[in-house]
Amino acid sequence: MSEKSTFFCFGPPKSGTTLLQQCLNLHPMVSCPSEHHLDFLFERFKLLFQEYNRGLDVTDLRTGGQGATHIPPASATNIFRSVVNEILNFSAQHKPISGINDNSLFSCFPLFKHLFPQAKFIAIFRHPIPRAVSAWQHNLLVAQDEHDPTHLQLLCQGKSYDDWILLLADQFNLSVSHYQNAFANDPNAMAIKYEDLVIDKNNVLNRLFRFLEASEDQTTIQKIVDMTKFEVMRSKARRPHFFRSASTASEDESVSNELQNEVRKRTESSLSFLGYSG
Repeated sequence: MSEKSTFFCFGPPKSGTTLLQQCLNLHPMVSCPSEHHLDFLFERFKLLFQEYNRGLDVTDLRTGGQGATHIPPASATNIFRSVVNEILNFSAQHKPISGINDNSLFSCFPLFKHLFPQAKFIAIFRHPIPRAVSAWQHNLLVAQDEHDPTHLQLLCQGKSYDDWILLLADQFNLSVSHYQNAFANDPNAMAIKYEDLVIDKNNVLNRLFRFLEASEDQTTIQKIVDMTKFEVMRSKARRPHFFRSASTASEDESVSNELQNEVRKRTESSLSFLGYSG
């Protein structure tokens, strides 16, 4: 598959990445399966080759000390690129445009831009207040359903619910900053807002498919709009209770007015960059 026909999409957790992924994957020309965790693979590739090189050193000492020939980090990185390409090719399922949905890309933009210089990148962001509330509720649900205390530990990074809201406001700024630094004026990158995708889905999908050079057939797009309505997605989900409200408001009654004002003040520059008003 040509690198020009590949893309990566991502966003901070609870920013609408699942909605974006499903919209893209429903297009007959576009493949974008459920979320990957490429950072997991990359970190383990590094460890694998470090261990392999240590094993070469041990063997070399036992066989005369001729000098072990290590696999260099660049070779390990190239092998990782080949694995990602295999994932893209396998996921394509004969569709001409193939993408990977992975929120971990925020931590490694330079690596992926280096490995895939002609690929396209799509980011989705959500207003930090409803996103923080959604993330709080999501972690509580996951901790309960999966009996996983690590999700409760995430919520305990601060001393209170208010601390959590402010923590995610700071993370929002960091995510936007990473995106700006990596993709300033890059024609192969596109940022959208979750609220726009929900409220004005038809127009946003037109923009997305034009960006990916996929068909903008209106019958196809309307079908995608209908199939990704909140009620439809919730009814088909294995855990429908994970779909709470799909709120597009920039405020939440569980957050005090004072705290909401503080969040808006802290994130003013990031909100402005993304085109949020007020």
